[in-house]
This record gives sequence, structure tokens and C-alpha cells, in this order.
Amino acid sequence: EWFWRRLTGETHLTASEEQRLFYSFDFTAWNNLQFRDPSSGQDFNEEQFLQYYGGLHFVATASHNLRQINLPGQSSESKVTFEKRQEFSRLTLKARLAESAPQMHAILQGLYTIVPKQSLSLFRWHELEKWICGSATLDLNALKKLTVYSPTKFTANSKVVRNFWRVLESFSEDEKSKYLQFTWARSRLPPLFDTNDKSWRMKVNIIESGLKTDQMLPTAETCFFNVNLPCYSSYEVMREKLLLAITHCSSITS
Repeated sequence: EWFWRRLTGETHLTASEEQRLFYSFDFTAWNNLQFRDPSSGQDFNEEQFLQYYGGLHFVATASHNLRQINLPGQSSESKVTFEKRQEFSRLTLKARLAESAPQMHAILQGLYTIVPKQSLSLFRWHELEKWICGSATLDLNALKKLTVYSPTKFTANSKVVRNFWRVLESFSEDEKSKYLQFTWARSRLPPLFDTNDKSWRMKVNIIESGLKTDQMLPTAETCFFNVNLPCYSSYEVMREKLLLAITHCSSITS
């Protein structure tokens, strides 16, 4: 989210938004800045704070852990006292959010050679993200229209195909994302401007292997968005096998 906000210029954040963003991309650092007992979750009292953070100074560590960031208005020699712990947390959070400013500047300068700067301001950050990366929510109806089946005797009305879509419809959004990762090595579909787009499709190859079919696992050819789906005997077996595959195999060669 922070990356897209910086592309569209939506960088004025409330304190709670800053906390949420930092939490999303560096949970460990965020958690350390809460000054809480890791076992109980309770805030440290002064004695506990000094025990854990007695040697803490007013400097932040960059994400690559190679560079110390001086915090504004503070000396790097100043120790963080119990009374100033929240000030240290606030300054560190802001420093970490700003540390990629040179890289973002370079990205924007390159982007402006292709897209006029004024055009980006027409979009909210989440709109721009969707236009470039596609929706975070898998549109199964759109995917159905861009799916072909093999052998050709199998159609959208075949029992195994109906069970297949029923299984996908039963998945949570996280499981649908894992399904895409398993089958196409990506977590989102491309932006769908037209469901008649022929630049890509999902191919479902139905594998018939007699009595041993229910013992097989689905496989995928991620470079081609091909899914090799055994012709399972029931919806329950298919759901079990698909969940097993997408949960435990997320590498490119599925």
C-alpha cells in the first residue's frame, strides 16, 4: 500500500495509518517498538523497559541492517529513557517509512517519462494498484470465461468440471490466491479489462487413470497456466487433494 500511495502522492497519514503500514511490511520491528512483554503482551513498566532496552539510543536501524539512521531533533548519543520511549517509537517509524525515498524518486522519474505526472493524480492508490496488478480478489466468473478443457469431451457441464468450480468457490480468498500461485506462479489474475481477451487462458487437463485416480494429486505447468486435474470420483476427494497441493507446494514447478 505504501508503494502505491507514494506513486499517487497520498502520503499524508494519520498516526494509526502509519502504524498499520509499518506493521504490514516489518512486523518484527513494529513489535519491538511496542515495548511489551513478549509472553504476556502487557506494556513494560520502567524496570522491565530498562532491563530490555537499557542500551537503546536515538538512532534507527535501516531495513538492510547496515546503516544507522539519525532521528531528527535527537542526538545519536542520547539514550532512550522510559519517558521518551514513545517519542523514539514515533520517530523510528517515520524514519523507516521514509528510508526508501531515493529509490521512489528514481521510480517516479522513470514513470513520468511514460505516464504524465498529472495523470497519476487522477487515481487513488488502490485504483492504480488494481489497474497495474489486477484485483486482489479472484473473479471466478471471469476466470470461467477464460478457461478451456482437455480432452475436448469435457465441457463446463461435465461432473468433474462442475466439482472443480464448486471447490474453487468454497475456497477462502487466501486459498484462491494460493491456487493461482500453485497453477500460474502469481497470486492475482492480470487486470481484466475484457473477458474476451485471448492473450492468456487457463487450461484444465482432465487426467483419467482408472481406479488409482483418487490417489493422485493435481499438478500444474505454471509457465502456461495449465492445470492437470485427476478425474476425482467426488467433490470431497477433489477438495482434499487440491487443498493439499496448493498448501504444501507453492514453488514454480508445481
